[in-house]
Amino acid sequence: MKYNVLATEHREGSFTVKTGKDAGQTKSYNFFRLHCLKKNRENVGGVEVLQVRATPDMYAQLVAECGGKETDILNRKLDFEVQKVYENYILKDFEVVE
Repeated sequence: MKYNVLATEHREGSFTVKTGKDAGQTKSYNFFRLHCLKKNRENVGGVEVLQVRATPDMYAQLVAECGGKETDILNRKLDFEVQKVYENYILKDFEVVE
């Protein structure tokens, strides 16, 4: 599907699990959140706003293919292959269209 990246956000940190089998363990996270527009004819207005998660290495590949600077990925048409896990969209593969 074709996406248009409007903004990026880097999320990094750790938290302590309160319940479940991993209770008491500290978990770390590190990912980039891409705020995107996607054309969707089912919605009023024809667009849908999504947040797509990307791993740091996938984000670095995306920046490199778009020109080398983080601002180069903004307002470009990108073809993302995403996987929906619960309510999160995770970037699996991409192709630069324009």
